[in-house]
Amino acid sequence: PNFHDSSRVQWKLESGMAFVVVSFLSASRQTTIRLVRCSSLQHRSTRAGDAAGGIPPRSQGKRRNDEASSSDPRNKLRSLNFRLISAGKQRKLTGVLRVWEELKEVERLSGGSIHRNAYSFNAFIDALIKCNKHDLAEDALAEMERLDITPDTITYNTLLKSCFAGGPEDLERAENLVKKLESSANARPDRVTFNSLLNCYCSAAEIGKAEEIYLHLQNNFEIDSFAASTLVAAYGRRGDRDQVTFALWEQLERDRRILKRTLAPAFYNAACDAYLRCGDVNNALALLQKIYPNADYPDNSNAEPGLNSILSDYANVLCRVRPNVRTTNTLLKAYRDAGVHFAAAVAVVSRMNRDGHSADVVTYSTLVDIISRHGALDEASRLVDAMLDEGKANVLPRTEIFNSLLRGYFINKKGLDCAFATFERMIELHEVRNLKCRPDAVTITTLIDYCAAQNEAGKALALVKSLERTEWGTRILRDHIAVYNALLKCYRAAMMRDSRENSDETNWLGKARLLIKTLENERERRPRPDLVTFNTLLDIAVMNRSFDAANSIYDEMNRRGLGPDTQTFNILIKGCAKARLGMVQAFEWLQEMKDRGISPDEYTFQAMVAVSARSGDAPRALAFFRETELIKQEDIRRRHQSQQEWKLPHPTAYISLMRAYASFAGDEGLETVLRLRDEMLGELARRGLRRGPSRLTRSEAQNMDVGVTGYATIANAHAERGRLQDVLEVIADMERMDIAFSDTVKFGLIVKGYCKARDTMGAIDFVERNTNKADIVTYNTIIYECIRQNELDPLVRILRIMDKAGIQADRVTNQALAGIMQHAAARLKGLDRSLVSRLLLLAQASQVSAKAFEGGVQESL
Repeated sequence: PNFHDSSRVQWKLESGMAFVVVSFLSASRQTTIRLVRCSSLQHRSTRAGDAAGGIPPRSQGKRRNDEASSSDPRNKLRSLNFRLISAGKQRKLTGVLRVWEELKEVERLSGGSIHRNAYSFNAFIDALIKCNKHDLAEDALAEMERLDITPDTITYNTLLKSCFAGGPEDLERAENLVKKLESSANARPDRVTFNSLLNCYCSAAEIGKAEEIYLHLQNNFEIDSFAASTLVAAYGRRGDRDQVTFALWEQLERDRRILKRTLAPAFYNAACDAYLRCGDVNNALALLQKIYPNADYPDNSNAEPGLNSILSDYANVLCRVRPNVRTTNTLLKAYRDAGVHFAAAVAVVSRMNRDGHSADVVTYSTLVDIISRHGALDEASRLVDAMLDEGKANVLPRTEIFNSLLRGYFINKKGLDCAFATFERMIELHEVRNLKCRPDAVTITTLIDYCAAQNEAGKALALVKSLERTEWGTRILRDHIAVYNALLKCYRAAMMRDSRENSDETNWLGKARLLIKTLENERERRPRPDLVTFNTLLDIAVMNRSFDAANSIYDEMNRRGLGPDTQTFNILIKGCAKARLGMVQAFEWLQEMKDRGISPDEYTFQAMVAVSARSGDAPRALAFFRETELIKQEDIRRRHQSQQEWKLPHPTAYISLMRAYASFAGDEGLETVLRLRDEMLGELARRGLRRGPSRLTRSEAQNMDVGVTGYATIANAHAERGRLQDVLEVIADMERMDIAFSDTVKFGLIVKGYCKARDTMGAIDFVERNTNKADIVTYNTIIYECIRQNELDPLVRILRIMDKAGIQADRVTNQALAGIMQHAAARLKGLDRSLVSRLLLLAQASQVSAKAFEGGVQESL
């Protein structure tokens, strides 16, 4: 009771024995004294060893083990138990099984005087679980019962460790083990038992049952930091910020009653991490600032009012929390999520080393991630080199650090070749220096995602082929469906590129289907397709405008019991906009989504805005846009992101709404388009997110801009109303802002402005001066306008220019000419026979006024 600091120790010498006496006060204010022998005097404590066949004290050294094993069979048993535990810690299954066979042999040769006891079986079961051989652990329990060795509480608690994976079968096994323990006559569940069961429920996301176990612990035992940390981490994974705050208040109230000078940081580290998982970096930073006040914090890290009040009331408790390495690692993660510059992170690590806390591999991995995200990849590479040069086992680069470096290459688009060079370096360091940096599934998926972003599907396929030639690569391909999901995304990116280039040389949908068949072939030993796999395949079919295939994929998902989820319906509704299927089909998908109990999200209503815009229904598009606003506001309220949060719907929704009003209701529609533009730019300007330097990453800044599509929509709104001068001004503004804009689209808008102003001759003159920049869409715009105004001479002139430029007529051209086929054909005498023949074949193929057109052509010929 005289010691108020658990870190204080007192040396005593009693009866020729040296002891370390450590005193501390528990939450129930009972004094606990722990005596740890630290001398090698001739004294043996056999109270535990003789009763349970325990191991000799570790301080006795190997010499005593050797002497004991040579003199007494019981000491041989203890020695083998020690070796069994050692093999389990090293995760060496062959060593564990070999020692177990030796134990059996000792038991056989002893003539019945020595038997394996509960301690031996507990050590064996624990070693098997550490080697992930849970079935063998169950067999060991059955053998234990056959030999009439009664399992004790430690046996069941050890078996519960095999149930932490979170699967339904794991949860069922854990519940059965606890029931057997409760019905046992010689053992009872203890606090460790219920802590383990709590962990099982939390891993399975059964929060309600976990809270029941937590309440049982609270009523019958003392809540320790493990139970509190486990539950708060589960709240974080669920995204329940309010429950995280309540759990924090409970722990602070418990710690307030403890009279210790310092408090362990385990729970508070878990609470900070839970806030980060909830996406609430402000709350995490506010809590970290109380327990780690010596670091630099961003000025805008303001927490919710309720948490601020709690932190203020319990400031005297939080100041007693002693930060450790994990606290620093959590602070670095908060820096990363808040976008704090990497110089502040480097300063934290430097201060950490000065304070005597050795940075571990997680520290350096997070630091490399922060530096890489800011684009300073040279500095990140130098840090990795310094870790290699230092050579300390606890800071040698591991797979996670190289994965952070690869992610930096991907985010900052610093070169695919550099990323693959890092990948080759990982393999070399693993094979030559035996470092723990062998590529894993995250490495492979990051590289394939980078290939997708760079439209390098060939390199992604070559990477997968190279993995098939190595043992570790084959295991990755066999166990991780995420690799194939990334490959499907690569196919989708390649298909988008081909679509932009009007190329259809590769059937990417067929390749994707073939990949799915390969996964389903049992002889190939590949992972089974999951919901993400089918959602990506569905997206490829929709983007390919293969809607029959999309419907069949959706039916296949239902037959397999995979989903659908919100993303599935978002893809299908987006497909309705792409195919111009109209509002009816989109509403059917939206209704089925609601019937299945799936709540529409922000992107669902964005897709409905796009469908409405394609259908020309501007009022309905506006209604869905308001739904998007409501969801966004609700998300802000739930996550409490204050004024820094993006309050308006995503720019995609704005641009879709602009498209809806671009050709709606005359000047009123144009005013709506311009008002939407001003609303976007006003919000962007308020947050400082206009083009130019930003604290956000480059990709985020581009997503929060009007962009080329938005400005093209504004120019199109002016063109629809024949305001050519306004069209030219918008194009000039885009050029001043260095917004990439294809000449084809630019000249198409200018031609449209001429035509809507009823100046067809001006449009034709403009095209004649820029024939190399006009495509078939531009020509069709003029052809439609000539027909609408019944101007046949300008029509023949534009057809001549089109023929001279070598532009191939398409079905839209034929349909435009359908109303005046005979009159148009009669004026084609001066044109090349090849053009006449092509138009004739086109008319026959489309069966649009073919007879009238053919008669006119024959007359002209």
